[in-house]
Amino acid sequence: MRAQQRGGAAPRSARDAAPIDLTGYWVSYVTENWRYRMVTPAKGEYRRIPSSPAALPLINAWDPAADERAGNQCKSYGAGAIMSV
Repeated sequence: MRAQQRGGAAPRSARDAAPIDLTGYWVSYVTENWRYRMVTPAKGEYRRIPSSPAALPLINAWDPAADERAGNQCKSYGAGAIMSV
């Protein structure tokens, strides 16, 4: 068959085909808003959360000790603050 000719060379590996070598350890430099990004907010700390005056009583009603007693101590420390890293 004329349509089927010899195959080409084996394809290059991804590492060989990459234009630069990006291997190594990568770190995220936190240079802005360190206090807000790396420290868990205290009770009543809601400056970075857009909220209305009507929401403040609900925000201030949060009891971290009640979360600990219920086994939900990590619930309030979700991705919201740390994801801005």
